[in-house]
Amino acid sequence: MATAGKVAIFSSLLMLTAFASDQEANAFLSQGRDKEKAGSYRRAADRYMDAHFMADSSTLRGNMLIAAARANRKAELYGEEFDCLERLIREHLSEINFTQIIDREYAIGDLFFAGHRDIAVSWIPFIKEKDRTLEIYEAALNHAPCHNRAAEIRLRVSRIYIDDQKPDKAIPHLR
Repeated sequence: MATAGKVAIFSSLLMLTAFASDQEANAFLSQGRDKEKAGSYRRAADRYMDAHFMADSSTLRGNMLIAAARANRKAELYGEEFDCLERLIREHLSEINFTQIIDREYAIGDLFFAGHRDIAVSWIPFIKEKDRTLEIYEAALNHAPCHNRAAEIRLRVSRIYIDDQKPDKAIPHLR
């Protein structure tokens, strides 16, 4: 009986996604633009991600990720911006300026290295997210190991690992 309930729930969710369209995505896009113009960047990013989920066309989905990344940058949610950029690289590689996105990933890594942490809850500003410096730098190094800043970033990553008492993970970056 529980399996039948799960199947019913799954099929209803599948039906909801089957009716997603670019028209609905454009409605969310419009709401996101209104929120962004009003200065509510976090909510605008949420609307853009909703539009990304609803969109059928690959181009619109990519544009919604770019818009969400821009809104997250304006909201100073650089970890969320990084997540959008990673999805762009994974899902829309042929439609993006790869060099520009990698440069931005390195810049986000620099912000986290300098001490930035995303705010976990907008109305409680002293609760911060975890440090994502290693995650961001390693992703950027994996995407562009021959970038002009790669050597400097490898040294930073090695230093972080050594400071965390993980010399085994630091050694490959020092080679």
